[in-house]
Amino acid sequence: MGFWTKADIFIQRIFFGISELLKAALIMGFGLLFFLNTAKSFFEYRNGLIDIDPVEITCFFIFMMLTIRFCIRGRSLGISWNDLFYKIMKLSSVILVVQAISLNFYFYRELKFNNEIQFSDFVMQRDRLSLARYIVTAILLYIYAPIPKESVIPSDSASDNQSESLEN
Repeated sequence: MGFWTKADIFIQRIFFGISELLKAALIMGFGLLFFLNTAKSFFEYRNGLIDIDPVEITCFFIFMMLTIRFCIRGRSLGISWNDLFYKIMKLSSVILVVQAISLNFYFYRELKFNNEIQFSDFVMQRDRLSLARYIVTAILLYIYAPIPKESVIPSDSASDNQSESLEN
């Protein structure tokens, strides 16, 4: 390999490392922002524990159970705590981005039909958006929990059928 090829590969690796670091920082930032936003939404009126309604309490316990399930399943497969944390942050950042996109579509629709957006429009939709975020988060935590890879070992019934057909 020539000097320019080595220099090109070196520069490419530097920029790739920087982009991977930036990607990890954005995922962690969006994930933490999602969790802070979710925790803040439970206390929307700043009245303490009186502010939490039964739906939010139920969603909190469902989140806790699904997160514990996510971690137990990941640890049973030998995934490190750092990787599990990164997976949860990646999942939450995806949820935050989807929520932002859906909010933009909502405001676009309001602007298109009403030619203006009022702050009251957002306040009226806050409960619906929170409930939608809770439901999507619960579904995604359940779906994207680590699962073992499927083995390619044939089942016993298939090998029994083969041996019976060979005997006949």
